[in-house]
Amino acid sequence: MAARLSVRRLKALWKEPSRLVDWLREPPQLVSGGAASNRLGLQVARTLVGEASWRLRGADISDRVRLASEVMERDGVFVMEDFLQPADFRSLVVEYERSRHEPDRQETAMGTNVKMEHYFANYTPERYPNAMRLLRDDAFLIELAAAVLRRKKTYRPHVDFYTVYRPFPEAPYEDLDSTQYPHPDRHFPTVKAFLYLADVNADDGPFSYAKGSHRMSLSRLRFDYEYSVIWTKHRSTRGRARGNAVKSFTPLLANCAETWLKNQGMSCDPIVGRANTLVVSNNRGLHKRGIPKSGHARPMVYMDFGYLNSRAQHFYPVLKHFYTHLQS
Repeated sequence: MAARLSVRRLKALWKEPSRLVDWLREPPQLVSGGAASNRLGLQVARTLVGEASWRLRGADISDRVRLASEVMERDGVFVMEDFLQPADFRSLVVEYERSRHEPDRQETAMGTNVKMEHYFANYTPERYPNAMRLLRDDAFLIELAAAVLRRKKTYRPHVDFYTVYRPFPEAPYEDLDSTQYPHPDRHFPTVKAFLYLADVNADDGPFSYAKGSHRMSLSRLRFDYEYSVIWTKHRSTRGRARGNAVKSFTPLLANCAETWLKNQGMSCDPIVGRANTLVVSNNRGLHKRGIPKSGHARPMVYMDFGYLNSRAQHFYPVLKHFYTHLQS
């Protein structure tokens, strides 16, 4: 099976060399290693290395993003209303509506009568020129992400048209997705951004963030240790576990995160806003997706700057020639 997978990957690479970046783009995972190594402190070491690496990199902050960068350093999240000009925003909404009819859009059930639908606009940039111009290539977003991460401006972000909705708004539903609980994405600074395409209220399942939870401290280091021990103890079988071990995995992690937030006097608060509100977050901080109680669909554009923390970043001088639609 491994041999067949390798052959398929080689064929895909021959057909589209840019896929090389896709395979290298993922930054290091939140938790690594097994239960024993994490009980001995592997995650603490990884967190300290990530923090030291981030601090040793010089921050290059332009006047354009200085205020936003200071807000993110303090809170971990930056919110800006009326991000786009009205005409530009309307053109983006038109492209979003088009994306929902793409035959290769992806749908994921997040429970009973709760779905997530998304489409990567980067893979067909010619069909979504406004999304590319207004978001992928936006100088403010690129410079802000680079400043927060203390990275060079290289690859541009993924632009993902994204919708969370209940197919039958009036019918009962059960949300089973783990992102409804507080969690960090990585053990080092990482940036994501969201542009709301419709008004988002507290009952619409908005992105929620615990301000200040992105900052490193002894308490946060202890949390990273405890979180990793729970993670590896219940997932050490790499997906082969069954029964109670898997069922208890998410509640245990959620309890760990919620207990830490309570002890720090923090909470994941919903970020509500009108259509055309931009949210940029450092997702080392704890965050979650709200539960969609209202039945209203929550459309947005999601941008991921994970490339800047990936192995692909180190090979940018070479890989940029293969992946022109993500290069600066």
